[in-house]
Amino acid sequence: MFSRTFQLAILTAISLTFLFYTRRPKSLQLETFKSLDPRILIRSGANIIQDWATCETTSVTTAVKGPHLPFQQPLPPRSDNLVNDQDFCPPAGPGRRATAILIPIGQGLESWDVDEPSGRTFFVGRKDSASETDQSELGFLPFMTQTEHERNERRPARFNPNMTSNALCPVYYVPASALVNPIPPLRASMGKNSLRLTARLTEPLYKLRQTLMGGVGPTCEAENAPPQHSVQETALWHRRGYPEFMFGCATTPKRALEFLPRWSEWLPSSMPVDVGVERAFRWRPGSGEILRRNTASTLILTPPETELDQAWEVENAARGAGMDIKLKSVVAERYEARYMKLITELWREAVEREALGAPLTQWFSLVDDDTYFLSLDSVARMLAKYDPLEVHLIGSLSEAEAARKHFGNIAFGGAGIFLSRGLMKEMNQPGAFDSCVSLFAKEFGGDGMITKCAAVMMRRDVQQVVTREPTLHQLDIRDEGHGIFQAGWRFTSLHHWRSWFQLQPRAHPHTLKDPSMLASLLGNAARAVAPDNWTRRYVWGLSPDSAEANNSAGVVVSLGYSITITGPGQLQAAQLDKVELTFAGNKLTAETRPALLESRQRRTYYLTDLRTYSSEPWNLNEQPEVGVMTHVNSEGEYVDLVWDARPRSSKGTFEEAYRVFPSQWQ
Repeated sequence: MFSRTFQLAILTAISLTFLFYTRRPKSLQLETFKSLDPRILIRSGANIIQDWATCETTSVTTAVKGPHLPFQQPLPPRSDNLVNDQDFCPPAGPGRRATAILIPIGQGLESWDVDEPSGRTFFVGRKDSASETDQSELGFLPFMTQTEHERNERRPARFNPNMTSNALCPVYYVPASALVNPIPPLRASMGKNSLRLTARLTEPLYKLRQTLMGGVGPTCEAENAPPQHSVQETALWHRRGYPEFMFGCATTPKRALEFLPRWSEWLPSSMPVDVGVERAFRWRPGSGEILRRNTASTLILTPPETELDQAWEVENAARGAGMDIKLKSVVAERYEARYMKLITELWREAVEREALGAPLTQWFSLVDDDTYFLSLDSVARMLAKYDPLEVHLIGSLSEAEAARKHFGNIAFGGAGIFLSRGLMKEMNQPGAFDSCVSLFAKEFGGDGMITKCAAVMMRRDVQQVVTREPTLHQLDIRDEGHGIFQAGWRFTSLHHWRSWFQLQPRAHPHTLKDPSMLASLLGNAARAVAPDNWTRRYVWGLSPDSAEANNSAGVVVSLGYSITITGPGQLQAAQLDKVELTFAGNKLTAETRPALLESRQRRTYYLTDLRTYSSEPWNLNEQPEVGVMTHVNSEGEYVDLVWDARPRSSKGTFEEAYRVFPSQWQ
């Protein structure tokens, strides 16, 4: 008896000694951090460990102040610290690229739910410019002189690609949504204690270690303490991780590896995982969840025993980038059956995580591997009006008339399907899922199977079960898709951007031809101007009075996408509410209009480059204040559009700007 007690005492002493002398790593490397979302707050490795180890939990430090991020440059220094509207106008001299400047104002005056193109289109004129400069008779940028033949044929003009040596850039104050709209509050966690059981049991041991070891390990002395931040900023750090979202996808490891770079642009990231950190903090309260902020998670179902090397690469790359992505092999007779199993696998994953202390998952999203969200901030605001404890199936129908007729009013997975926790709980009641499988196993399309299963659980007709959100876009179109993105639509998600259609015309000789790189460019442009402003239209030359015939040329800016010049009389203001039919295939459910011929009836400058500037270029949490978007036409001529969102301190400037659109803002 004595011998056994002595052995247990020795083992306990050894275990405690190992626990007490476990050291945390000194630093974490951030080289593998891949997210390009400029609103994610990250911290340096040494400070983040010290911060959460021994300091108050309201201390959040920004990234190390070093060289600026490759996609975000420092603002030009000014000795007087005053904002000048011409700061980003090219300096005087020969060869100045034509540049126009838009300054967003009136942020917050517009309801976020305004989705109609007419509500996202604003008419501007020469008289609305805030500076005296060279302009065309319409305003905006000056045109090149046309030949008599071009005028007789009513051909579209071309911007003069070079400004005069000392001319000011035209400046326009334009209405816009808030660049960083308020993030809705997180729903209550429904009373569940998220602290791990092991953490609660070992907390006394950790405190004993601190008492015995005294000054060993990092401390919070004044000279070493990181900068203090407010409770609101700390909450923002965790809130923007969106741990209440869990995404599910059925694909192959090879395709997952191909799409991973684009996922990293909208999936929130935390600190890259370090095995030593995970091991060292295993016995700490929170067990690392405080160290690495909780983020939205993703579960990918793959065919069993296929592409194992690629599967390892996906998980390893995601781990290095700080993304919470898990691959799981699932046996299924066909793709639709595997997609259907997302219902049970996502629920099982969420329950297991919550038992270990993870926050409760409130929304489960089913997506395709080529679904692209512009920002989870927009997703959060879209879902804020719904209670996740109630039963909701939120999605969008196809824009194609034939697809709606064939599949009915189902939630199309490419646009993104959002199932509330209440609905997922009902669908995972004993026998519920098996019943759905027996009823719909032979159906075509996993999203249709899930919609019909949800209708059974919700006791509704399948045609009435989907709560539609029009900013989720399936995009069942073919060939040239630019008419969609110039129509004034609002986008929360995109789909089929790599396979079904081209984001920009493939015949254009000077645009990006790699669809993945082009999607990245457009996505980053959307985040630079705020996703709610992307493709918002500003129009010069056309009369907003639909009853008045227009015989002049026009300029239409689709923000973050293109600038279009139309020939005299080629486009009427009333036609702006219709989608230009640039694509082939199925007829849209929205109204369309015939496509204009490039270089004969319209001349388009497409986005080809983006530069962003920030007062804190090392701080990923800061929205860039300025975005310089370069556009190019088919002749290889470039113009720049500056989106200058720097805060203005002069009240008079804003009062003057608010009078630009009196009829629309009263």
